[in-house]
Amino acid sequence: MPYRKQGIATTENSLRISISYLFKVGYFKENKEASGILSWSDNFGNDSGKIVINTCFKDSEKWIRLIYSLTDNRTGEKVNRDYKVYITSIESNLGKGKIYYFVCPVSGIRCRFLYQAYGSHYFKCRTAYRNRLYYYGQSLSKYSYANERFFRLEK
Repeated sequence: MPYRKQGIATTENSLRISISYLFKVGYFKENKEASGILSWSDNFGNDSGKIVINTCFKDSEKWIRLIYSLTDNRTGEKVNRDYKVYITSIESNLGKGKIYYFVCPVSGIRCRFLYQAYGSHYFKCRTAYRNRLYYYGQSLSKYSYANERFFRLEK
């Protein structure tokens, strides 16, 4: 198992877009289009990212459009991004409704979260990264994991 000091990226330290969050805040309503701004902040309350989002949730087409700009870490130049991420659904195994997924714009895999990590210019699923994107618990040693779990439960 890798340890935190190896410089790996985790899902909790990366910018993340959740499909369930978009449903909860009202971006997806039957036969409607919506738009807004998603923003992230770090542990100290400082802004760490903003993105303009447009959604279309009609019977014929379901997608979100992501519009944002970022600074490339290697070259220092500003890069503008504007692309669509399509949404697909499958029937629930309980027989009640549908479960919606993003279709990763890079790998085409269904996913519930899109991440931006390792200086990537795109939001994509966790498995689409060349370097693995770990969950927080995977970055802990065997002994630290038990302590971390104890303190999280205590909170």
